[in-house]
Amino acid sequence: MDNTPFLKENKKKYVNVFYFSASSAFVDDKGNPIEWKFRRLYTTDERELCKLTNEKALSLVDILGGAKTMHDQLLYMRNKLVMACIYPDLTDRELQKSYGVDDEYELFDQLLNDPEEFSKLVLKYNEEFSSKKEWFGNE
Repeated sequence: MDNTPFLKENKKKYVNVFYFSASSAFVDDKGNPIEWKFRRLYTTDERELCKLTNEKALSLVDILGGAKTMHDQLLYMRNKLVMACIYPDLTDRELQKSYGVDDEYELFDQLLNDPEEFSKLVLKYNEEFSSKKEWFGNE
């Protein structure tokens, strides 16, 4: 059988980023909401994400002493969005310091603390990178 279609140079490229005004709390000098930039996550990212989510969920269960099923789903999606976020740079120490937090996950929680905005972002992310969507591009 011919493996030519599977060569790297023959693989289609997906659109890898999208922009979205995740929060109305952050505006430019004209009062327009600032767009955040998110990237597509790949299989290797997903493996890291699952490991990270399980570790954080287990420590929360230890502290709270309760079931983690619902919490896992929210934690997984939050962690996924943090990993996917390119702008703002959630690893920026100055930005973290301004919110009094120690990592990008805590910063994300502070920046996007409106549950409705979080839900809209989750929906938008899933819509943009849905496997049903056949978007191909260069970025």
